[in-house]
Amino acid sequence: MAEQESNVYTEIETGTAEDQVWVGLTDFEKLPERSLWLHGVNKTMALGEVSTAYFKNPITGGMIEFTHEVIVYEVGCAFGWSGDAMLGRQDRRIFKQKSCPMGARCSNKKTG
Repeated sequence: MAEQESNVYTEIETGTAEDQVWVGLTDFEKLPERSLWLHGVNKTMALGEVSTAYFKNPITGGMIEFTHEVIVYEVGCAFGWSGDAMLGRQDRRIFKQKSCPMGARCSNKKTG
């Protein structure tokens, strides 16, 4: 059977200052307020560190834990991880912040 891959790309433009966007993007304690599925990580991210991400199980409503390695971490710019997900799939996400004339732009690219 051929391996399947899917990609999701999300981008949000905001008139918010870059430093405020970065603070909001990396405030993992408030993830449940901003995300339907991703509800937290167990420690501060740092390049090469292994952390656990907590996702809401869409069937049971409980939490699912996935271990990820931080593959990108540049303060004020980007962070991302890679690791196993459900059903033999990989979860690779990279969150980036870019400057734009009206403020900051955030993007989220998910491969898996």
